[in-house]
Amino acid sequence: MLKLDRTALLIQGMAGFETLLLGFFKAFQENNIMFKAISTEGASIKAAMIYSANYPIEKALKEIKNANLFATPPEAVFTNSYFNSTFHSTSYFSYYNDILTNNYSTPFSYHYKITEETILIQKNMKIPVYTSIVNLLTGEHKTINLQEFDLEKKHLWLGTRIPYFKPVKIDGEIFIEDHFNNPPVNILLDKYNEIEKFIIVRSYPKMSKPPSSLLELNDRANDIAMNSYLDQQLYFIEKVNKWVKEGLLPKEKYRNIQIFSLNIDPEPLEYLDYRPSQLQKKFDIGYKKGTELLRELNK
Repeated sequence: MLKLDRTALLIQGMAGFETLLLGFFKAFQENNIMFKAISTEGASIKAAMIYSANYPIEKALKEIKNANLFATPPEAVFTNSYFNSTFHSTSYFSYYNDILTNNYSTPFSYHYKITEETILIQKNMKIPVYTSIVNLLTGEHKTINLQEFDLEKKHLWLGTRIPYFKPVKIDGEIFIEDHFNNPPVNILLDKYNEIEKFIIVRSYPKMSKPPSSLLELNDRANDIAMNSYLDQQLYFIEKVNKWVKEGLLPKEKYRNIQIFSLNIDPEPLEYLDYRPSQLQKKFDIGYKKGTELLRELNK
């Protein structure tokens, strides 16, 4: 398998786009391409782990479709005419099973349930997948490698849209996803001196229209947090590149990091639509974008 030893992949803000990412990764998998490391967050964690383990992409897509056979259109969530258990919808039956087994977080949550399959995927991961979490009580920021995270004893947490998403307990401490340090950048620069290029997939569009509802206001807060952090990190890297080029910093101590960015602007509510037909649509879009990205990189 070809491994891009000097390239890292950064994925930002892919909530609800697991299947789009699977399509994206399928294009890379077909060409036997792997990165040095992946830095990501939230809903993209599982897709990144699947890719790292070289797990069959079509099998993962089928599993997600089967889990959402009874999904409703996302508009139903806002009209009180739905019966799904989670924000992006699973099924009525899953909802009551979660209640009876006391195995759920909130009606508006998408925490992953760890399965034997997830454990197997983790054991077969070939490249590190990094993400950051923050201690809700102490404010401590922590970046972890999913290859080393103890999935058998801990939850694989996801979103932080408070009050919709419940924080997760890890070793008795309470953590949420760290929007102010995701996807983590510094750890890639610190741990891997050989990295010379970042490929970045972003899906938090910058908007000029003011939010018109509490939900949109909450979304905008997340957008600002995610964009401001990543933009600051990329701006600093570009500054260092410029100073190295101008001779202000020694080349033997500072690297020139190439940055290649792919922006994905989701349609309103599209990321909430988990009906099987829409999951396939996202997968197809991801595969097309992954193929186009490969074509650009080969120029």
